[in-house]
Amino acid sequence: MAGCQSEAFYEHQETCHCRTCRPEERDMKFLKCDLCDHVAEGETFEEWMMALRPHYMEAHSDVMSDSSRGKDEMEAWMKENRPRFDAA
Repeated sequence: MAGCQSEAFYEHQETCHCRTCRPEERDMKFLKCDLCDHVAEGETFEEWMMALRPHYMEAHSDVMSDSSRGKDEMEAWMKENRPRFDAA
């Protein structure tokens, strides 16, 4: 068992998303929300961003409904978070 070294490997394998435990998810990336510990997944930055959107709408509705935040803020958010996704 290269990679994960869990004592209870089979139970561990049920929840782990590393490439050793889940080779079928080798292109999937799992990344935390930039505002909290919620994890969203996606193969591409755009997929991850869309998977994160429902969480943002519910948990961070204040940010999403802030009328002062426009296109420039969204582009800045994408510029900040794309490198985080690419590094994951």
